[in-house]
Amino acid sequence: MPNNDIPVGCVVKEVIRGSHFWLVGLRSLFFATSMLLWIFGPIPMFLCSVIMVLLLMNFDRNTTPLHQYK
Repeated sequence: MPNNDIPVGCVVKEVIRGSHFWLVGLRSLFFATSMLLWIFGPIPMFLCSVIMVLLLMNFDRNTTPLHQYK
């Protein structure tokens, strides 16, 4: 590593914290999209909700195996 005064643990903590904020922001955007479609009636909102559930199921699935450190 280059010369720095920041401990690795602090960097790891901040990266994980940033990913949590990204996750909450993305979920709120998905929720706002379905609420916006409520203006056009219940059928577009229902379809958007079903599509969002399928998308989030696909996004939350981790198919990549973790790297094995030796």
